Amino acid sequence: MTRRRVFISCYFPRSVALEGVGTLVCGFSRAFTCAGWDVTLLLPQGEYAVSDATVEMYRPGLFGVAGLPRYYRAVGRLSALADVTLLVESSPALGASVSCVADLARARALFYLPLQTSSVLREIGLSRQALVHWAGMHRLWARRIDWRDKHCVVGSEFQVRQMRALHCGHVDVLPVSGVSRDATVLSRSAARRRLGWDDQPVVGYLGHYSRAKGVDVLVEAFAKVRGAGVLALAHSGRGELTSRGRAALASLRAQGRVRELGVCEPLNFLAACDVVALPYITSSICHQPQVLLESLAASTAVVTTALGGFAELLSQGPCGWVIRPRDVDALASALAGALADLPALHATGQRGRTVFEASCASERMVAYMDEIVARASRP
Repeated sequence: MTRRRVFISCYFPRSVALEGVGTLVCGFSRAFTCAGWDVTLLLPQGEYAVSDATVEMYRPGLFGVAGLPRYYRAVGRLSALADVTLLVESSPALGASVSCVADLARARALFYLPLQTSSVLREIGLSRQALVHWAGMHRLWARRIDWRDKHCVVGSEFQVRQMRALHCGHVDVLPVSGVSRDATVLSRSAARRRLGWDDQPVVGYLGHYSRAKGVDVLVEAFAKVRGAGVLALAHSGRGELTSRGRAALASLRAQGRVRELGVCEPLNFLAACDVVALPYITSSICHQPQVLLESLAASTAVVTTALGGFAELLSQGPCGWVIRPRDVDALASALAGALADLPALHATGQRGRTVFEASCASERMVAYMDEIVARASRP
């Protein structure tokens, strides 16, 4: 039997080894390999722990965009050799790569960021990140592409509405993670032993310290949570807190109420937490965020904000709580309420695992692309 061939690519201005999109792409690669596919990856230059896949790399170039012509040529060349193509791109504003594939019917473009408007500048404030999101992923860029014959995949109904406004011919919702149903997930007690933690209740955060992710809101809110419990921050090393956030964090340190980690194994860290807080202040974050999907995989409940499509999965179960963005008091109240009844909190996390297995495991993408090949093979 001839092995099926899948080509997976993504464009990014730097290595994605420590990025959520890297977790996603490499997770897809493992899932396809386990299912018996031959996998070819096209990634920005970096060091990747990917086995049993052919990896080609490109140089993003000056300002992270000079390498686009090289990337487009590679997409055309490698997609012609595959049975099916999966383009994992940031936003429809940067979706020109879709037009480069050899066979549109056998290609899908997965967009993990929504389109932006000037609202991102109000939400985040004037910053380099806000300007990059606004200028690089504005919906005006997406309108330059003819979407009528394109097949797109997004992570939320929020993004579906954006694509329909562009008259996209085909759009599917698939909030898929890079985590397999078979991935090893330790119990909470085993995960804590591995990290050297005691049995105090833990609120966790994993990722960059960017304004968009509301880490300052989280630190200020946790300072208002009374009683037992610690805040665990797994910081990727990118970004920094505001002066208010740094002051609140210093106070938590003085009280012995914070654990600070660097880059760590996501599933182990998230499994060790009782609840994960993702208080995003803008809808410009990935839909759905990998850390949210990984939290569900780890059977850990989530608190997030009512922006974009972040809360869509949490209503299934339900498996978390939704608050207003930037609301320090609401976040503090939600966290205090969650920690007040740990058995109920852990049951909420278990419901999240059920949602993950049904909707978010990496095997769903394999089944989705398998059906594309099957349809293309029918007379």
